Amino acid sequence: MAFKELIAMKKSLKYPEEGDVFVLQPLKNLFYFGKVIRTNLKSTDSFINGMTLIYI
Repeated sequence: MAFKELIAMKKSLKYPEEGDVFVLQPLKNLFYFGKVIRTNLKSTDSFINGMTLIYI
């Protein structure tokens, strides 16, 4: 199932840390939970360098 937009939810003002759990809401009454695995990734690829790895 492809989602084009997520429903806006209350945003957090803190920077994500490893181990944080978060919620995504792609459709009304449908929630997905995710977890931050690694922050500030180090890579030789400039596109990936500094990104955050999450699992949903």
